[in-house]
Formats: sequence, C-alpha cells, structure tokens
Amino acid sequence: MNAKKAERAVKVFNDARAQASRDYIGAVPEATVSLDFARAFAPIVQYTPFMNEFLNYVVNKLVFQTVESKMYENKFSMLRREGFPLGTDYENNYINPALPRAYGIELGDTLLNRKKPDVKTQYFRRNREDQFWITIPEPLLRGAYTQWEQLDDFITGAIRSLYSGNAIKEQHLVKTLFVDGVTQNIIRTQTIPGYDETGDAANSANLLIKAVRGLTYNFTFPSADFNNWLAYAQAQGIQDDRPAITWVENNDILAFIRTSALVNAQVDSLAAAFNLNEGDFRSRVIPVDSFSYQNNEGETVRNDKLIAIVCDRKAFEYRDNFTQASDFFNAAGLYRNHYLTVFQTYGINVCANAIALLAP
Repeated sequence: MNAKKAERAVKVFNDARAQASRDYIGAVPEATVSLDFARAFAPIVQYTPFMNEFLNYVVNKLVFQTVESKMYENKFSMLRREGFPLGTDYENNYINPALPRAYGIELGDTLLNRKKPDVKTQYFRRNREDQFWITIPEPLLRGAYTQWEQLDDFITGAIRSLYSGNAIKEQHLVKTLFVDGVTQNIIRTQTIPGYDETGDAANSANLLIKAVRGLTYNFTFPSADFNNWLAYAQAQGIQDDRPAITWVENNDILAFIRTSALVNAQVDSLAAAFNLNEGDFRSRVIPVDSFSYQNNEGETVRNDKLIAIVCDRKAFEYRDNFTQASDFFNAAGLYRNHYLTVFQTYGINVCANAIALLAP
C-alpha cells in the first residue's frame, strides 16, 4: 500500500463527508486507512445522489485547493495580473511625467489656468473564452475503486487533466503574445550583429549577455526608446505626437530567453547582467522552449530569429475574467461530464519597456 496516497484519499473522503447532507453523513461511515475501502465507498456507488454529492465536492471545491505538484504550472504565470470579473473591456492608463516651465513672477496671473496631464490610454478586450471537459462513465467509476490509492489516482488524475489543460493553454497564449508582438510590430526589436548559435555558440552567448546587460542598464533611465506608444497610437489613429517616457526598476525587469540560446550562456554572467545572485536570477530569466505557437487552423507560427525578449514585467499580461468548475450527470447515459470554463484577457502594454532581441 502507498501510505501517502491512502492517507490523502481518506482525507478527501472525510472532507467530502463533512460537507455533505445529513442523509449522506448517516449512510457513509467516516473513513480510516485501516477501514475496508469497499465498505466505506459502497453507499456512495449504490446511490446516485450520494455519488453526486461526492463528485461535486471533488470537482467543484477540491480542485481550487493545492494538489501537491500534480498539475502542470504555466511557466509564465508571473505575468498574471489582477482580474476584472465585471465587463469585457479593461482600460489601461499611463500618465506621462509632467514637463517644466520657466518660472517668472507673472505666472501668478495663471493661477486659475488648468494643465491636463498627458495620459496614454490603451484598451484591452476579453479575447479568450474556453471550456475544458472530461466524461466519466458511472459504471466504470463504480467498478474502478477497490482501494484508497485508486481513489487518490482518480481525484488527482481528473484535476490534473482539466487544470493542466488550462495551464498549458495559458502558456500557449502568452507565447502567442511574444511571437505576434514582434511580427505585428507591437514590440520594438533590436538585432544582435554576428549572432549565430549554430556556428559560434560561445561568441553568440557572449553577444547575447552583452545585449541583455545593456538593456537592463538602460531600462532604468527615463526614455522613449524602449516602449512602442507612438507606433501604437499611429496604428490606432490616435492623434498624439508626444512619446511616452518610461523606465523600470531593476527588480521588475524580466528576460524570456529561448532555451537553445540559454544553454550556451554562463549562468553567473547572465546573473551579473541583472545584478543578481544565481538563486534570484532564476526567477527573472525565464526559459522559452521556442518562440512558436499553433494558430486556429492548426498551423505552426514561429519566429526562429527571435532569441529573447527583455521587458518590464508589466509589458505582457493576462487577467482572469471568469472561472467556473461545474458538472452534469446524464441519467440516461449513466455518465458524468465535468467542465472547467475560463474567460481571460491577454494583451501587450505598449507603455512598458520591451525589446525583442533578434538574430541577423
């Protein structure tokens, strides 16, 4: 017997019982690891309303709690921002630093004049509405459990299937932002002359580190050179010829680097580029397996010249709008569908520093 799995399954079983109806509690015994599984679970599999209560707890409540490390974790989850459950649009405003004027005593005559702040406004609209679902045939469910470890396997398997699928899709959509952001000129680019990781890997790694170091230094100074507000404003027909002046604190700079480039770079050299020790560095430099994604037609869209993106952590973002786990029992077919519905908003903040580093 796998003691850890059995103990976990018993805890889930008893937690479900504690949240259940009076009839359920009266019919279903409190479980212990030593209690025969078939005896404990028999009232549940023999009476559909009890099975409904048990699975409702497992899918609708337990899934929102931690299930060890069974679920896949989106590698770009640091880009998640506070959600907005109401409405479908989100307004992002950046207020430019105020400009000075020459002092003169005659300025007293302008005391009642107004000076509006220079506000750069960008709108994001909800652009993801997905539903994940799995079907569990009840006859299979009734015959599948003969011991506590199997119950644990079912619970973690069902949760892993739904929530890992969602985490993988989130990661896929962030990669879509990376690739399309470069292709559609939403992100500024910088070419690294002489970069060729297949020809001279060591030299290319040094060139990459030098480029990253230069950006991390320059990002901390107020500048219009690293955001893309003016290009965005022109594309959107916004009449604004004043650039956005932006900067980033060093601890808010992230680097998303293609793994084929990252493996050739010395960790201590990259850490030094961020003024970090090697431990802290790993939370700021994020490996990307490839800058590619599959579009709605199933075709792979990729940018093999894209080596890395160095950015303010606010440059790329996604926000939760709506998340709901639910289920439905089909009495005629004797199966149960479990659903995870997720609505989100993904976008690129053009008033935040972001530079894509490209090979020639």
